[in-house]
Amino acid sequence: RWLFAVALLVSCFSASARKPVPPPSPVSPRLDVELVLSQNEVGVEVPATASQVGMQFGLIGALVGTAIQDQQAKNAEARIVPVRNLLAEYDFNRRLESTLRDRLASAGLSPDPRLRVSNAPGSVPEATGDRSAPAEALILIPRWAMDYDFGALTVYLQANLIERQTKPNGKVKVVVKFLRSYSYSFPMHSGARGERDRKWVELGTDRLTSLVDEAIMQLGDMLAFDFSDEGRATWQAKIGDKEFVRVNDVGFPGRALRQGPDWAWVRVGKGWPMIKGHPPLVASTYGS
Repeated sequence: RWLFAVALLVSCFSASARKPVPPPSPVSPRLDVELVLSQNEVGVEVPATASQVGMQFGLIGALVGTAIQDQQAKNAEARIVPVRNLLAEYDFNRRLESTLRDRLASAGLSPDPRLRVSNAPGSVPEATGDRSAPAEALILIPRWAMDYDFGALTVYLQANLIERQTKPNGKVKVVVKFLRSYSYSFPMHSGARGERDRKWVELGTDRLTSLVDEAIMQLGDMLAFDFSDEGRATWQAKIGDKEFVRVNDVGFPGRALRQGPDWAWVRVGKGWPMIKGHPPLVASTYGS
């Protein structure tokens, strides 16, 4: 189900080799937007650290590293079951689609966007290679996942402005012209490290779903903001290594863009940096 995202990622490497050209404002009077929805259940992210380290020690090391990573994945999948049960009735895809429909019409993106939704992996090739598809489109790829150690729950949104070029042989080539990345993460700063999975369950269904709702709404706002005149002015800003923002006594690296009582947006990275949102979960979260 990640084939589409992988294909776009490969294209991104070739696109990043040259300096990206910022799109006009608005991107298009009638912008075609394609939302790829292939994940409704919350996932678990397991870093490839163990297997990568193991590869440095030959075949045996690679096998050991892969085994460790597989075990980490199995442990995380088992521990996340209670959280998934609490979110069993939550329709992530429907909430996301509804929110984006409300946010896409904006001065920097398009006054009259046209949203098309791909709901199943089988429809992904059609979204990328259909000759009748729009020549230019903004591809939105969302996902949500818990860290394997339950340190954070994060909702991501990748936005790729692509161009479809029909080659002489009739095949369609997809070129990534411009790419943006956004995330809204709830880092767990309550309880000991070994208690993290239990602390998530303690939040209960209503609170967990409200957190994901908040993340989705914030990501929609990030997308609209990023393409606004204010957001565009910061696209190539130089961000110092010592810049950070503090929320509920928790510090996060990056340049502050927007901030509320319990959350903040920061721009991080170099060249064409991304926007990250941080609303840390602290002891007071459980008392509110």
